[in-house]
Amino acid sequence: MKKALAGLLILLGLVSCTGDSNRVASGDVVYESKDKKVKVFKEEVDFVINQSMDPEMLEQVPKEQLEAQKKAIIKQLAFYKAIALSPEAAKLKATKDYKLALGLQEDTLLTGLFLKDKVKDIKISDEETKKFYDENKAAFTRQDNIADLQLIYLPYRSDEEKAQADKVLAEAKQNKDKFGDLAKQYSADKTSAANGGATGPLPLDKLGANFAPIRDAALNGPVNEVVPSLVVLGGDTAVIVKVNKKELKGEVVKYDDVKKNIAFQLKQKKIGEEQAKIEKEIVDKYDLNSIDQLKLEEAATDKAAAEKK
Repeated sequence: MKKALAGLLILLGLVSCTGDSNRVASGDVVYESKDKKVKVFKEEVDFVINQSMDPEMLEQVPKEQLEAQKKAIIKQLAFYKAIALSPEAAKLKATKDYKLALGLQEDTLLTGLFLKDKVKDIKISDEETKKFYDENKAAFTRQDNIADLQLIYLPYRSDEEKAQADKVLAEAKQNKDKFGDLAKQYSADKTSAANGGATGPLPLDKLGANFAPIRDAALNGPVNEVVPSLVVLGGDTAVIVKVNKKELKGEVVKYDDVKKNIAFQLKQKKIGEEQAKIEKEIVDKYDLNSIDQLKLEEAATDKAAAEKK
């Protein structure tokens, strides 16, 4: 994704340098400099995103990540446009190097848009997706034990601390839906507490020996429940464990959980095959493979000799 975005940003930057981008783009302005000379339009940002990412892939990007990426695009476009306003940039527009670079980049941009347009109607049917899933069950068999947990860490040395841990455990079992709030209130691990005790997807088999009791509790505990007993680590720390989700080794991932990803991968494969076919047709039509046989130094020498005559 980053590579595709980088390429498109370079191309849009060159378009900005022509001074035409603000006349082509219209609609909502997402950024305007204080002097109102630099503007970035929503239409431009959407263009970069949509040209670089497949719609199915775009749907899977977390909202926060997409927001950050859009801000990066806006900043880069604004930078390009600000450079284009400088007197030095205005002088460069008249140079041969600028016109040569612009022509080459225009060909590159048109090639990208041409190839994308040629494959825009490629679809993957539900039958194709299901067939691939059924024929490749081994590829969807889980190789590791993964669990999504929430944890409350409590000191567990003195009798008073042990009594407090038992009290918090009872409260957690009675209020499992508010486990995150309880983690923020009671957990001794403040970093974990700030996130409601959430671990995210945790590879249980990779946990060290010191955390083996948490692994065992997660493997044996029911999903969406608080493990009924305290998990004691090293004799001085108790952990209250809630199992939100777990995926066990040897289980086959449900079709509905991977359907979108399969469709995306199959579509990308079809797109690649179709674009390769188009490229081959063009290479054959214009005999582009003959370029490999060119002897550039000899050709340059012959041309120079001819010019002297």
